[in-house]
Amino acid sequence: MTAYKFRDPDGHPLELIAFPGGPPAARWRDAPGLFLGIDHSAITVTDLDATLAFLTGPLGLTVAERGLNQGPEQARLDGVEDPQVDVIALEPPVPAPHVELLHYRVPTTDRRQRVGPGDRAATRYIFSATDPEGLSRRLCASGLAPQASADGATVYCAGPDGHGFLFVRA
Repeated sequence: MTAYKFRDPDGHPLELIAFPGGPPAARWRDAPGLFLGIDHSAITVTDLDATLAFLTGPLGLTVAERGLNQGPEQARLDGVEDPQVDVIALEPPVPAPHVELLHYRVPTTDRRQRVGPGDRAATRYIFSATDPEGLSRRLCASGLAPQASADGATVYCAGPDGHGFLFVRA
């Protein structure tokens, strides 16, 4: 795999990936054009266990792959010396782009996202949900404090590391 990390003009981090072959490339084999689709959205987390419990518990994602990225290629991508990064791919119940967790073992500096209320529109992940009210109850039962719209069609919640998640009725 070849990857290029960069920021768009608004400062959002992006990564272009070229899969040379094998299972990761299979889903893109017949897609037309240069940019073939969105494979995943990555989230850097500091508390891997809490985030996995959140995403696999009330949200119902499943762990598809786990790996450890390290070495000179990862150092060049991240711009840090000698990184060791847990990479966990989580899949939703229906085929769609997946979520990828990045947990930096090294460096161990606090890489949590620093956002305020004014940043929420640009820093949230949006998922469709067939039952936002039921999801809200599951989130409450997990000890989280979701915020639901008056009509129950949307639910917002912050995950363990402060990332925003918006769920919209499908």
